[in-house]
Amino acid sequence: MTINGGTINAQGGVAAAGIGGGFLSGAGSVRIAGGTVVAIGGSSAAGIGSGGSAGPVTVEISGGVCEARGKGAPEGYLGAGAGIGGGGASGAATIKVSGGRVSAWGSTDRYGGAAAGIGGGSRTDGDVSVEISGGTVLSETEGKAQGIGSASAYSGATTIRFTGGTVEADRVGAQRGDALISLSWTDASDAYKARAWNGGVTLDAARPFCYKYQQRLVTTPIEGRLTIVPAIHMLLFDGAGASGQMQTRASHEPFSTVLPASDFTPPAGKALDEWEIDGTRYGVGDRFEVLGNKVAKAIWREAIEVDGISIACAQDPSTIVMGGHLNATAHFTPEDADDKRVLWASSDESVARVESTTSDTAGCRLELVSEGTFTLSATALGPKNVTADLKITVLSAPVARINVVLPHTVMIVGDRAQATAEVLPEYAGNRAVRWTSTNTAVAVVDPKTGEIDAQGPGRADGPSGG
Repeated sequence: MTINGGTINAQGGVAAAGIGGGFLSGAGSVRIAGGTVVAIGGSSAAGIGSGGSAGPVTVEISGGVCEARGKGAPEGYLGAGAGIGGGGASGAATIKVSGGRVSAWGSTDRYGGAAAGIGGGSRTDGDVSVEISGGTVLSETEGKAQGIGSASAYSGATTIRFTGGTVEADRVGAQRGDALISLSWTDASDAYKARAWNGGVTLDAARPFCYKYQQRLVTTPIEGRLTIVPAIHMLLFDGAGASGQMQTRASHEPFSTVLPASDFTPPAGKALDEWEIDGTRYGVGDRFEVLGNKVAKAIWREAIEVDGISIACAQDPSTIVMGGHLNATAHFTPEDADDKRVLWASSDESVARVESTTSDTAGCRLELVSEGTFTLSATALGPKNVTADLKITVLSAPVARINVVLPHTVMIVGDRAQATAEVLPEYAGNRAVRWTSTNTAVAVVDPKTGEIDAQGPGRADGPSGG
């Protein structure tokens, strides 16, 4: 069957495709090169493709506007039909899209099986092959099936190739088993997006992709829900003898970027001086306009090494008390030394614990655990391993407040009651309490235990702890 133009609205009967095969008859091939086509499958059948239990099908779309919706199975039938491709229990499905605007929706059957928007039905028995080389494709499905691919437990190999066009799909791949997915592009306007990629993905190394608007190259596994586009403009980084790697910055459009500090491990005794691009040197922090493929080559100079290091505390030493935090900073000689990474250490972590032992910003934060004395050490991670020590005493925290709790405030002469005290903060150093009464003729309190004896009528304020 070939459709070259016109307007077609097709609704399949029971287990028959909207356009394609009947219940038990193979669809053979359907070719659409133009026109406007809207097709809805009957029960268990594809919108465009196979009927409910038909043989293999081939669908080729090179132009026009196509909308296809598969249909699930009612009582008495099995399987759900793809939007374009296999029926509920059909044979192999081959779908090729090279142009036009295609929208396809899969379906679910009464047993929870789901069919792809483009690809296999929920019980397709055979290989599923989808190739998209052009056009604009939107493919969605219901349940757990793929937007493009296969969902059947009976399917053979699932092969999906994107070589061009604009594609947006619910999921791409195989619901059960693994799919072979290959991605390439032919035009700078090509773009692919899926909520998830379920299968082994191969990217064309000669035609790299990047995430749209993020200036990051795409590597596997591909992050779902992000649009990937051809990487037409790239800035690569050359370590020029250094080890390690730096992330390439890439976009499908020309872009502006700030040249970063080096993430390479420099050659011994070296530090980054500048970046060289097309024979011109740029400093870290300079802005560069990327048009086409560019390489930023590292220019190294002799490193300025740390000769001395000292430690300064942000707090007044007389106010360093347990229960809080202490911030310390390393200062270097010379001040313009290149490598200012520091390894911090506490000699007694029961008194003070370093929250982050290595810092790229020469700063350190310590948790003050208990009263005592410890030595804070800072070691520069440069070739000379210069170290500084600072002895610090952590004082006990003063009592800020005492809350006195009485079981009742009215007593009968001769009664006894137990008072309790809540000393705050909980980490205060001296938490001992001494109890007193303002009127011992009315109430006497044990200075150690806080037990109250009612002696006579009247009022006594307290007891108070101190």
